[in-house]
Amino acid sequence: MMLTLNGLITDKPFRYTRFHGIIDAELFGRCQEDAQRFPYYKIEKTRTSNPDRVWLNQQSGYLSALAYEFDHDQTKRQLGFSMHTTYLGCRTRVELCMDSVGSWLEPHKDDAAKVMTMQLYLTGYGNSTKLGDTETTITKNSAWAFDNTDQPIHSLEPLKYNRASIIINYVTDDWRDKSVLV
Repeated sequence: MMLTLNGLITDKPFRYTRFHGIIDAELFGRCQEDAQRFPYYKIEKTRTSNPDRVWLNQQSGYLSALAYEFDHDQTKRQLGFSMHTTYLGCRTRVELCMDSVGSWLEPHKDDAAKVMTMQLYLTGYGNSTKLGDTETTITKNSAWAFDNTDQPIHSLEPLKYNRASIIINYVTDDWRDKSVLV
C-alpha cells in the first residue's frame, strides 16, 4: 500500500500542510467501512475525556494496516520531505476519532512529545479543526498536518455533523503511553 503525501504548505496562521487524495480510492472505501464498526462519541473540552479511544495499533483490519503504513520509514521520509523536516527516528501513534455532532475541543497545544500532528478525514461535512484562527474544511481523503516544534494552538468549534477522522502523530521517546504506539 502506498500513500500520496505531496502537500501544499500554508504559512498562516502558522505553518501547516494540506494533503489531498492520500489513500487510493479502493483502500479509502475499505477504511471508511472499517471505521463504521466503532460508535460515535461526543467529545467536550479535551479529547482525553473520551474513555473509549480507538488506537489503530490495537485493532485489526484496513485501519490497522493504514496505521502501520504511516509507521514505515518511506512514509516518514515522504511526509518529512513535503513538510521540509524529518520524522525518521520518531515513533508512530494513530487514533481513530469518531466524533459526534456537537463535539468540540478547547484551544490547546499538543504535548511536547508530539513532533507532528496530522488529521486525515474519512467522513463528515462542513467545518472542522481550527488551526489558530483558520478553520479547516472536511474533505474526504484529505488531511492537514503541522510540525509541533512551535506548539501551535488549535481547537474545534462544535461539529454540525458526525465526523470520522484519523489522527496520526509522530512522537519522541518521551511519549508516556508506549501501548498506543505502532
